[in-house]
Amino acid sequence: MSRIAKADVNRALETAAKTLIKIGGNDGRISRAEVKNALATDRVPRKQVALVDIFFKFIDNRDFREGAQVTPADVKRAVEYAKKTMVAKYDLDNNGLSKDEVAKMSLTGKRAVDLAKALKASAPSTGGRAGGGEAGTVSTRIGGGEAGTRRVTVSTRGGGGE
Repeated sequence: MSRIAKADVNRALETAAKTLIKIGGNDGRISRAEVKNALATDRVPRKQVALVDIFFKFIDNRDFREGAQVTPADVKRAVEYAKKTMVAKYDLDNNGLSKDEVAKMSLTGKRAVDLAKALKASAPSTGGRAGGGEAGTVSTRIGGGEAGTRRVTVSTRGGGGE
C-alpha cells in the first residue's frame, strides 16, 4: 500500500462534516433520527456512509448530555479535533500515513482514510499522469481561428520516475 497524505484524510473528514451539516437542514441542529434516515436512504453518497455514520456517533458521544443537540459548530470542532488527534498524531515523520500507521488509528480515523482513498480514486484526472502512468494530453487551438490542434504532453511529476 502506498502512503496516503494527511491532507487527503483531512479533506475526507471535511467532506463527511459537510454531509452531516447538510443532513441537519436549516434548523441548525443535526438529530440522530435525521442521520439515521439519511444513511438508510440515498441522501448520503455511498462512499461516505461508513465515515458519516461513525463520525456522527463520535461527535454525539463527545458532547453527550441529556437533551444535547449536535450543531454545525460541534461538527466543525470535532473536525479540528480529529485532524489533530486522529490523523496528525499518527504521521510523526510527516511523509504520509503508512499501512502500519493507519492500523494504529481509531475506527473513525480508519474510515476517514478509506474515504480519502475512495475520493482520490474517483477524482477526475486534471491532465497529469493517470493511474496507469500514461501522460495526459491537452488540445489547444492555434492562432486566430485556425482549425488545427496541437497535442501537449503534461506531467505533474518532476524529474525521472518514482
